[in-house]
Parts: sequence; C-alpha cells; structure tokens
Amino acid sequence: MIVTPSISFDSGESKQIQEMLDVYFFVKELLLYNEVIDPEGYTSPQILNELRNAYDHINRAFRKKLCPNNPGSAKSNEEYVSQNLDKAIGHVYRACYDALDWLSLNVRGEIQESLAPYSHETINAVIPNYYSELRKEIINYEEKISQLRASKDVASLDQNSLIEYTEIVKNLQSIRKQINDSMESLSEYEEKRNCEIHKMNRIITMRDLGVALLTLLLGAAINHFFNIV
Repeated sequence: MIVTPSISFDSGESKQIQEMLDVYFFVKELLLYNEVIDPEGYTSPQILNELRNAYDHINRAFRKKLCPNNPGSAKSNEEYVSQNLDKAIGHVYRACYDALDWLSLNVRGEIQESLAPYSHETINAVIPNYYSELRKEIINYEEKISQLRASKDVASLDQNSLIEYTEIVKNLQSIRKQINDSMESLSEYEEKRNCEIHKMNRIITMRDLGVALLTLLLGAAINHFFNIV
C-alpha cells in the first residue's frame, strides 16, 4: 500500500499561491486571445520561458513540502517554500507583462498594416477622428507602454499595473476593431479616389496634347504665312 503524504499551507503561503494562480490564468487568457488575433498563432518564447521558470519554483516548493527533510538548502522549510513561491509569482507576473507586450505589439502592428495601403485623404474621409483622436491615443498608449516596460522589475510587479496595462491593450483593440470595421469603406473610397485621379490625369494629358497640337498648328501657320510673304 502506497501512502501519499499530504501537503498543507499556512495563510501566508495560501495567499501567495492564490495570487500566483490569479495571474497565471490571466496570462492563459491573454495567450488564447493572442492566438485569435495573430494568424500564425505565434507565442513569444520569453513568455513560455517565464512560465517554465515559475513551474520550476513551484515544484521546488512542493518538493520541500512533500519531503521536508530533503537536503539542498540551508534555509528553514518555511523560508525555502515562501521564497520559491515568491520567485514563482515574479516569473508569472513577468510572463503577464510579456504577454501584454506581445499583444500590444500585434494590435499596433495590425493597425499600421491595415492603414498602410490608404492615403491620408482616404483615412481622414472614412475615419474622420483617426488623425485628430485615434492616432494621438495610439501614440500616448505607446509612451505609457514604454514607461510600464521600463519599470518592469520584481519590486514593481503588482496587479494594479497589470490592470492599467490591460486597459491600454483593450483600448488599442477597440481602435483596431473600429479600423477593421471601416476596411470596406476605405477600399471603396480609395478606389473611387484613384479613379478620379486617373480621370483627372487623362483630362490634363488631353489638355496638354491639345495645347501642344494647337501650338504646332499655329507654328506651322505662321511659318507658312512668312513663306508666302
């Protein structure tokens, strides 16, 4: 008969585990969402690496709980478990930041790629608030993301920062959706605009040909006149 040892956690350890699980499942949601908006379904290796490191520290903590007499650390069992759970939390938070980084890059990249084929005139006509509002918001979000990324260290990792970053990504996604919803209108306006430009160029070309022909005829007439005289 195999006896399976039980594991118990004190209130501090339980709080650590709950925080880690909350952030982990949030990371999982972000990765699933990223697969939806990224056609290739690519996930940054850095995110997976952070989750793998978190898993390693969780296993260290669990092993110490299951085998408290196992050698390998001069620290007390409680200190060793708490320290590894803290490290696991840090890795999961960094994975979350990395997921938000990756997600925001994908959204911003898609916005740029979607609008790249269209002229400023077309964008301004179809999405009147793009240059006056949306583009400025994107720039502000990019600056805020840079600030959040610059302060991304173990001491600054907290759920409030993640909530702020998540709101930024949601707002970027809202802008992306507005642009995607306007793609058909953008294509129609750009096609109409190109037709008008082509028509205008033809008119200008015909006018220039007419002027050239008239100049040629006038020159021939003057030359003929002087030859007669």
